Amino acid sequence: MADTSRIFFALWPNAEQAKALQEAQHLATPFLKGRNLSPETFHLTLVFLGETPNPKIPELIQTISSIRFLPFEIKLNLLEAWPKINLLSAVPKAVPEALIKLQARLIAILDQTGYSQKKLAFLPHVSLMRNIQGTLPLIKIDILWRICEFVLVQSCPTEQGPHYALRSRFLATSTL
Repeated sequence: MADTSRIFFALWPNAEQAKALQEAQHLATPFLKGRNLSPETFHLTLVFLGETPNPKIPELIQTISSIRFLPFEIKLNLLEAWPKINLLSAVPKAVPEALIKLQARLIAILDQTGYSQKKLAFLPHVSLMRNIQGTLPLIKIDILWRICEFVLVQSCPTEQGPHYALRSRFLATSTL
């Protein structure tokens, strides 16, 4: 058994949202070639931790459980091709303040507990296709995603690409 696990915190779509994301993915296929990602892997990464010692994960889950947030909505409005990293993503036109605050709280708690993070700009997106080639016209989508939880995910490599295992769920509260 490995001593570490590759983990990250993310928003995870329900079945209906994953289906809508897959339909959006299909809108790009006439214009782009690439590897469509499976709906079972769709997510919006909040914080990527990478290789983390397995014995520390239960403590990490306990610490993150202290985060309180209210449910909120994010609207994915556009498909964007990011040729520099060969990625097709579903993105919001406007990032909800609640999402920015949730991600900032996660980073603050992780920093306080010794999980220092690279200070990268937060670009909320859901990856839909990798290794893209082609030119994508402006494609508008309309996916409303009600956020009532975030999850801790373990990435397990396979020959077909990563398999994601949900390790823990962190639910929104009705009050702060």
